[in-house]
Amino acid sequence: MGLGIKRFLSKRTPEVRRVLLIESGSRSTADKWLRWLNSRHPGTSVDLLTCYEGHPPALNGSPGAIFRTYDYPASDARQKLIEEFRANRYDVLAILCSAEPVMTRWKWFVGAKVHSKVMVLNENADWFWLDSGHWPTVREFVSVRMGLSGSGAFTQPVQLLSLPFTIVFLAIECSWIFLRRRLS
Repeated sequence: MGLGIKRFLSKRTPEVRRVLLIESGSRSTADKWLRWLNSRHPGTSVDLLTCYEGHPPALNGSPGAIFRTYDYPASDARQKLIEEFRANRYDVLAILCSAEPVMTRWKWFVGAKVHSKVMVLNENADWFWLDSGHWPTVREFVSVRMGLSGSGAFTQPVQLLSLPFTIVFLAIECSWIFLRRRLS
């Protein structure tokens, strides 16, 4: 069983000494969470994976490296980055999962490859552990992000089921218009 699965199944909270923060959302949210981290776990070393210039203001007091996604355009460079992340042996991989489409592929790629306990941060800088002990929270978070909560719990599945019929209808309609133009 891989380390990622073991950490997901484990309900144990790790000691927070080394953190890799994936800044895949607004900088203000990352800054707010970093201020919380500095107050609760002073002296924690935080490395940052970002696509932005500069760094969050709250990162000033925390020694750590800043990795920029545009420095790793090729797959071999990304693989070397993953190897470096694994060598750093992070206790926590903090992934900012706000409702913004920033670094979506990067956060899931790194999350799957780096064997650390995953902490999911939302746009309010609230967080939860991505493990089996927090399964109800994970399920609710995913359902909200997919639009399957509230009124979306009914409309999204109906729209999904109607999609094939809509595509068939549009194909028939286009064919009909094409044939009418050919025959006239």
